[in-house]
Amino acid sequence: MASRTSSVQSFASAEDMSSSFTPPSPDGDLSNHSSNTSQTSGHVCKSARFYLPDGNLELQLDDGTTYRVHRHFFDAHSPTFAAAYLDDTHATTIHLPDVSSVDLDRFLSLIYPSALGERDIEAVDEWTSVLRLATKWSIPSLRALAIREIEPKATAIDKVVIAREFDLGSSWLAPAISAICASPRWLEYSEAERLGLRSVVEIGRIREEQRSACVAGCPYDVAAAVFASPVLVPSPLVPPLPVVETVVQEEVASGALQVPDPETADDVTVEAQTSAHSEVAAKPPDDRVDPKLDSCTSDEPLERALFALKLHERSIDNESPATYRRREASMYRIIDDLITETIIPEGSEAFSYTFNKHVKSSLALRIVQRRLAGLIARQILQRPAQRMEDTSSSLQSPVQLLTVLLRCKSGLALRSAIAEGLELKGLNAWIPADQEDPIELDIPIPSRSDACNLTS
Repeated sequence: MASRTSSVQSFASAEDMSSSFTPPSPDGDLSNHSSNTSQTSGHVCKSARFYLPDGNLELQLDDGTTYRVHRHFFDAHSPTFAAAYLDDTHATTIHLPDVSSVDLDRFLSLIYPSALGERDIEAVDEWTSVLRLATKWSIPSLRALAIREIEPKATAIDKVVIAREFDLGSSWLAPAISAICASPRWLEYSEAERLGLRSVVEIGRIREEQRSACVAGCPYDVAAAVFASPVLVPSPLVPPLPVVETVVQEEVASGALQVPDPETADDVTVEAQTSAHSEVAAKPPDDRVDPKLDSCTSDEPLERALFALKLHERSIDNESPATYRRREASMYRIIDDLITETIIPEGSEAFSYTFNKHVKSSLALRIVQRRLAGLIARQILQRPAQRMEDTSSSLQSPVQLLTVLLRCKSGLALRSAIAEGLELKGLNAWIPADQEDPIELDIPIPSRSDACNLTS
């Protein structure tokens, strides 16, 4: 039987599941893992390709494989990695749990290619390794690159498995599962094994309903049936709100905080202990907990983009390096999601959108807001990160515009609706003077949080 990655849900026999895991073997230099490591004393294996003589950071995996790379890349481009492992400036060797040497070899091949301007990986499983670590360490540019490379090459089965592992959402799951349901060919055993028992049962149910409807001469919407199945396309879970009083409750329960009895305590005691109570409630339990770092609970792309912009430009005064890195990690998670969700043309076409037909004003507003969100996210990603040592104000970049053209009879009404909707978000929209054919609306893309009316 073919090897399986740990992310694949399986209903294979006990005999199959008891077999040892064998990593996939793609073609190319990274295909044979044993050839990429050299045995040294004890159980430590040095990576033959990625144990660099001038490296200043050693990475050791669970299987003993050791890599020597340059700390700068991880410190500069992966705030999540830096926050987790690089807070200790004197550490030269770190242990990376739950990281396979196959995944790390493929990931590092993008940083240290065998030849400049070339890539050593091509196959879906190779790019999936990059996607796995780019997601784990919050590197949105590499995550977005891996997704772009995987999408045109992956089969429908691949897309379902990958979407589930990396939470790519219904935009990946629904079309892939719909294609499986509508296929005239039934699943092979290996494909069914990858999808999992519950999914195979649901797919079989939809296929049977489609066949029955076809026999009866009735229409049947496969995509709607897929979306309606919570097994195939689960609804996103909303995380619970943090309990603000947890710190105070723990202090009271442990006796560390004595709450005065108003019946017996004098005014001075009540005032002093109430003040202490307020300080404990206001103080986070430690430097690692900051609810403001990831407190954007909105599902709207534009609101998340504006929140990421605010995180990017938050003052770093009196902020520890660890807190700074965690704020960066939160910001990059939002940007990563927005880049995945928003599809934008390349070049100058990204900065214009044309409505050739009439649409509802609410839909037109959502389309424009989504385009703005994608542009803001990409704009933040292209900026150099503001390091802790750099407290100087950044140079003002020229204002970029998103030009909306409305070539439809209801253009004037749509323009007003879009402008009013953006105003509610604190954004401006310019109506060019004496511009009637086509009807145009110019929207400045905010590059700083103080360019729009954002609340903290």
